[in-house]
Amino acid sequence: MELLHLADADALARRHHRLDRAIAWLRDPAMATRAEGRHVIDGEAVFAIVETGAGSDPRTRRYESHRRYTDLQLSLSGGERMDVTAVAGLALIEPFAKGGDIAFYAEPARVCNSLAVLPGFLAVFTQADAHKPGLWLDGTAQAFRKVVVKVDLG
Repeated sequence: MELLHLADADALARRHHRLDRAIAWLRDPAMATRAEGRHVIDGEAVFAIVETGAGSDPRTRRYESHRRYTDLQLSLSGGERMDVTAVAGLALIEPFAKGGDIAFYAEPARVCNSLAVLPGFLAVFTQADAHKPGLWLDGTAQAFRKVVVKVDLG
């Protein structure tokens, strides 16, 4: 798990050519006006989902992890809280479906990290990170807009 400002993502972009493509796409000036929904960047290897929401009560959300993709979640407006912990040791409640990329976990008893992801900031989650995005930032529903870029580093 990493949290950094998009302006400071050069080192992240240098780690892999697909991360470089994802960061370049996120930095495109057109980002502010991209339509909601799925956007293809490099076939199934790199794609993005632009979404809006109002935040959720953390008691109603589940931790998730991904088998294939690394998530780059950029806040465009409003901001949200994202909880994160290591996948290791979590109780699996919904395993990866055949050919699927997402699994869900029970709420852990251990203390987890909470990230305030504000506009311009990028949260990076690998396959080792269980994360619970889209949470209330300040205890109440607050509108947010974000983009999630899925990057296959395999």
